[in-house]
Amino acid sequence: MKLGFMTVRDLRSRPFEEVAKWGAANGFAALDCQLDQIDTCAAAGIAVGATHLRAQVLTLDDAARAAAQKEAFASIDEAVKKGVKRGMIVHSRQPGMTTEESIEVFAKGYAPVAEYAEQYDFKLVMEIYHAHGQWLAITPELIRAVFAAVPSRSLGICLDPSHLVVQGIDYIRATKEFGDRIFYSHAKDTEIFQDRLYDYGIFGKALNSNRPFSGWWRYRLPGYGSINWAQFIATLNEIGYDDVLAIEHEDEIYYGSPELNYKGLLMSKKYLEQFIV
Repeated sequence: MKLGFMTVRDLRSRPFEEVAKWGAANGFAALDCQLDQIDTCAAAGIAVGATHLRAQVLTLDDAARAAAQKEAFASIDEAVKKGVKRGMIVHSRQPGMTTEESIEVFAKGYAPVAEYAEQYDFKLVMEIYHAHGQWLAITPELIRAVFAAVPSRSLGICLDPSHLVVQGIDYIRATKEFGDRIFYSHAKDTEIFQDRLYDYGIFGKALNSNRPFSGWWRYRLPGYGSINWAQFIATLNEIGYDDVLAIEHEDEIYYGSPELNYKGLLMSKKYLEQFIV
């Protein structure tokens, strides 16, 4: 296993080339990037953790969907040509539709893309992010349902334990259950404020707030929240995951400047390295 990272918050104001060179110089193995940034990573001497497929295939318009699928095919071709075989995808719910209907839309959009990806062993990766209720494959029940709708082995997940903690889901059990479909993993912690949880409940602050599942937790650097990283990384090893663990720095304490973002990434790297050989 090796450590990578993602460009976050204040670092987005800096040239991507600078961020890539900083990552390589500071011992990171990989960096997430857009398709048009892959060459920049190569020039900087850092591998690509994952790229992103931006084609809008989750549309109800048949013609627009077909055009977006062709765009996705072309993006896969480009990524594979440059040595990248993993792409993050969106799995949003459809406004005004039931969960079952949203899964049908997902299947119509991504089943042909997943089938196309199989020839290259290219992986379509859904981050298991709750998105405050707006994304689809966010619980074991829904992950199973999405896999049943699109059974291609090219479709898998990015397991970020922080998003499962917020939902009260056992992230170790989920890691074991979906081990053969974990194609990527993020490192981010979650701090729970028990007094606020008592006040608001799991659905979150209700007054002067329009964001569900919020107000009683926050993201932290690995080691500053509730996740047992020794156990999580040991479980990744147990299931045979020997790839990039990408630090996703969303700790507001280390926001405010690129320098603070870099500091947070280095602190995360130092903490996690004790569990990685």
